[in-house]
Amino acid sequence: MARRPRRARRGAPARRALRPAQRPVLRVAARRRGSAGAARRPAGEARRAARRATVPHRPRLWNRRRRLPALDPPRRVDARRRPRGAPGPRRVGRPSRRAALGRRRDCAPRRAVNVREATQADLPALEELVAAYLEEHWARPYPAPPAGPYLREGHLVVAEADGEIVGMAKGELRDGLGHVSLVYLKPEARGQGGGHELLHELVTYFRDEDVTHVSLNVELPNDEALAYWRRLGFTDYRRSLLTDLDSLGLRLEGGEVASTGSIHLQTDDLGAVEKAVARWVPRVVRSESSVVGPPRNGWTGVYDDVAAAQPEQLRRLASELSYVTGGVVVALGAEQDEVVRLVAYDRGRVADEYLSVPEYYGPLPPGDAIALRANPTLLGRLTGAKPAEIRAAARTADSVAELPPAGELLAEIARTLGIEGAALPAEEASTIDGAVTVEHS
Repeated sequence: MARRPRRARRGAPARRALRPAQRPVLRVAARRRGSAGAARRPAGEARRAARRATVPHRPRLWNRRRRLPALDPPRRVDARRRPRGAPGPRRVGRPSRRAALGRRRDCAPRRAVNVREATQADLPALEELVAAYLEEHWARPYPAPPAGPYLREGHLVVAEADGEIVGMAKGELRDGLGHVSLVYLKPEARGQGGGHELLHELVTYFRDEDVTHVSLNVELPNDEALAYWRRLGFTDYRRSLLTDLDSLGLRLEGGEVASTGSIHLQTDDLGAVEKAVARWVPRVVRSESSVVGPPRNGWTGVYDDVAAAQPEQLRRLASELSYVTGGVVVALGAEQDEVVRLVAYDRGRVADEYLSVPEYYGPLPPGDAIALRANPTLLGRLTGAKPAEIRAAARTADSVAELPPAGELLAEIARTLGIEGAALPAEEASTIDGAVTVEHS
């Protein structure tokens, strides 16, 4: 539908459309440079106008993404700007000489390091370096070998500074690989490039021997050295394990060591625990009898030799008892007489779990390994023990040798939680006053 034309206001003159030729044209008079109007400007503005006239103008383009100029105009020449390299005005508080990056001004100047092959006359100095290295880094459980035979084999190079031997390196061939046996510098000679020069000399030696790969060993723990070698491209390709001969012989002669353990319910109701044991033990574990200990310190213990020998069955029985009673239940045990495991249940669900050696049964993702460390705050809320004491007792390590025997560690953790008789077998637990033996048909 066509739009109706707007009606003119009463009394107003009628509008008439103008043709393009009749429209008014605004003419602006352009002022030329150097005119009388420019002469009347201030002196500073006149100089800036003259400078803009001499320097060609280029459009300033902008990058929409980074908001940066994509094409900068040519820099204007400023007579007041000092040339590059000319000394500038001295600023207050500005040092006259900057120290080298990573070094303080009071540090000793770098000494020139000369690397060469070792000679027979260098043996006394090399023995001193080996002794210093062993004193600083040797952490193996067996004594270090003598330095004399060690220095008679392989390719030895030394680093000299001001005529003094400040470092050494040893390389040798092992199974077709070039092996870096030792790289050591005195503390005062470190950080001056001597280690790189020693490694360059060993690389030259390995190339002359037609070696394609290089290996080395890193003492643990030595995170700083491990990070340095990783920066040079070294990666893990095997793992060396160590144990003492007597311990290995005892384990081989004794065969598989049985596990021990017990379950402890946070309740004083002996009758309720006895009924739950009579109901659930035959369903979970095929055992002839179980022992329910008397309540002590608010805990009632359950002892079953068949369940204790099978850690998975012991944990399953503890979960069922926690679900039936609706309370807190703790399963404690020494598995294979090597590691200690603690699992806390709350109404049938796992609240916290602890294993003294998290990767005892195999490697784990980092998150799972951390989860097998005891949570002192949570265990303190469930059991009433002090979190600081739980943290001190429930220790973890990478190997069994770094912890006390499993029996001692188990007793310490149980004592911290207020649990008595955690390591007792069922036969000994039955001799406790007030203990009840539950027969399973």
